[in-house]
Formats: sequence, structure tokens, C-alpha cells
Amino acid sequence: MAVECSTAELAKYLNITQKQLRTLEQNGVLKRIAHNRWNPTQCAHLFIKHLQESRGKSNLEAYREQHMKAKAEMAEMSAALMAGELGYVEEIRQDYEDEVLQIRTTLLTNLPRVLSLLPQSKTTRARENEYRNAVRKELHAISRDRSKKQTRRSKITAEQDP
Repeated sequence: MAVECSTAELAKYLNITQKQLRTLEQNGVLKRIAHNRWNPTQCAHLFIKHLQESRGKSNLEAYREQHMKAKAEMAEMSAALMAGELGYVEEIRQDYEDEVLQIRTTLLTNLPRVLSLLPQSKTTRARENEYRNAVRKELHAISRDRSKKQTRRSKITAEQDP
């Protein structure tokens, strides 16, 4: 049988105010059993663990540490953006849409011409293989063109960097 206590009793037991207790619950440090019901042993263990992890830091020190960490992350992201390792989501989405549109246009313009020039095979299976091979050749040509563009783009980027 689990021991239970009220919010007021737990706050007194942990030597904190009821408001601090609610804040700890909202932050995920402490857990209630039910409305106004707590397991004091479990809460004491969780509260001690929380205090050990905070190592007695004041709120100002904790916020300062969090702020410095965020600044460092922003500096890393900025450096990665300048190095071309990161991109803006909108730019990446636009590049992706452009690539898909280019592939679609290429396939819709080149494939009918290529397929119309193929000799008509007698069997359905042979026709399917011819069509499949024609599609593969077009896709291969598209990927070659794409890799050439990426090579050109990387050369231009390298020339722009000081």
C-alpha cells in the first residue's frame, strides 16, 4: 500500500512553498498520483535528484549558462551556413521543386520522342523491356546533367569564398 499525502503536506515535507511545488510539477520534476495526492517518498527522491543536477546553481547562473550555450549553438550554425553546410529551408525547398520540375519536363519532352523511334517488338514483354531501358537511359542522362550542374555550382561557390 502506497503512502500518500496532500499538496500542503508535501510542500511542508520538502520545505518549499506550494507554488514552488506546482512549478516543479509543471517542469516535469515531480509527479502527482492524483488530484492533491502525492507519493512523498518518490517526490523526495525526485526532488533530491533535481537539486543534485542543479548543483546549487542560482537561477541567474543557470540562465547565464543556458544563454551561453544558445549563443555557441547559434555561432556554430552561422559558421556552418557560411561554409555552405547548412541552408535555409525555403531555398532548399525551392531547389528541390526546381529539380523535380526539370526532371518532369525532361521526361515529358524526351521520352515520347525516344519511345516513338523504338522498333515495335512482337511481344509485350520485349516492348516493356525496351520502354524500361529507354526510361533508364533518360534518367541516367538527367542524373549526369544534375551532377555537372552541382560541380559547376560548387566551383562558383569556391570562387566566391575569400
